[in-house]
Amino acid sequence: MKQIEILIRPDGAVDMEVTGCAGPECETLTKEAEAALGPVTQRRRKAEFYQRAQGETPHRAQHG
Repeated sequence: MKQIEILIRPDGAVDMEVTGCAGPECETLTKEAEAALGPVTQRRRKAEFYQRAQGETPHRAQHG
C-alpha cells in the first residue's frame, strides 16, 4: 500500500516520507504536495529509491 506521511514541524518546515513504492514513482506521488508547499530545500533518497519497482521505498523531502 502506498502512503505519504507529512510532518509539519513547529518551525514550519515540512517533511514528507513515502512508503509502498520504488524508484522515481515516490517523487511522482509527492509532486502535487511539493508544488503546494513551495520549493524543496532538501531531498534524501534512501537505497530503496534506486531499486526496481518492487517492495517498499521511503522518500523524504524537506520544505521550508
